[in-house]
Amino acid sequence: MADVYYDDINVGDRYSSSVGRTITDMDNIWFTLLTNNNNQIHFNADYTKKYYPGEPFNGRLVVNGMLTIAVVVGLVVEYTSKNGFMLGIDGVKYMHPVFAGDTLYASAEVIEKRESRSKRDSEL
Repeated sequence: MADVYYDDINVGDRYSSSVGRTITDMDNIWFTLLTNNNNQIHFNADYTKKYYPGEPFNGRLVVNGMLTIAVVVGLVVEYTSKNGFMLGIDGVKYMHPVFAGDTLYASAEVIEKRESRSKRDSEL
């Protein structure tokens, strides 16, 4: 797909990632520890086996929700912010847990379009 610029997008347009991203335990543990998140459900397998043995966790480490959001945003960056406009995120809901081995794909819908109020003199 050709580069997408601000003038190319319209309210109602939908964009889907051209690739997926499989999340690993290492991704999850590094992200969790780098962000100082001390919820053991993201990095302590003994803890999850003991306290979350049943469905849907089955004793598995749960992927940090903020990592999930970061990957999803990254998957559609070629359409949403690569060329100077910004994706807004509102009303995020975690509907299902993500686990290592899950592959994420993303889509974005343009629900509003406006020029920047703070960067009026910028080319971006």
